[in-house]
Amino acid sequence: NEVIQSDKQKLLKEYKGKTVLACSYSQLDTFIQCGWKWKHLYIDGMRDDTLSTEALELGGEIHKTFEALENRTKNGDCIEVGEVLETWHKTVYEGKIPFESKDNQDTAYEQHAETLEGYCNKDSVLSVLISEYDIIGVEEKFFFPFKLGFTVNINGDDYDTVYLNGAIDLVLEDYDG
Repeated sequence: NEVIQSDKQKLLKEYKGKTVLACSYSQLDTFIQCGWKWKHLYIDGMRDDTLSTEALELGGEIHKTFEALENRTKNGDCIEVGEVLETWHKTVYEGKIPFESKDNQDTAYEQHAETLEGYCNKDSVLSVLISEYDIIGVEEKFFFPFKLGFTVNINGDDYDTVYLNGAIDLVLEDYDG
């Protein structure tokens, strides 16, 4: 049993009023790719959470855009493709996304503009799914407990369960339930 003597690893989260050992999908994915990289990032704390990345910011912005579109659609608003693309253009070219290069910026605009246009025209995979199924959740957070076969000690506290946690972007239910 390794004793971890700090919280720089970000393995502890608050859940239902208590501190638990938690692991996100990205942490698990990093571990599967390379155990040493996971150790450096999440045990040794060799990362800077204050730096935002291009992909993270872009993902957040496209999520916000689709959420706003879906809310407007639910309210019965008419959505004009040109208006959506103009708003997306401003988001990409005038927003806060820290693109590494102009090529990345142009690619991000083009790829997501095509997706947004398909959504507005009701001919994208997402718009078809939404028309055929009920949306029962958006950004649904989850915490699934997983009992470990050992104990992890962090700052003198023992943990024998890890909570796999994250958020599911979109939860759909077909009309048959």
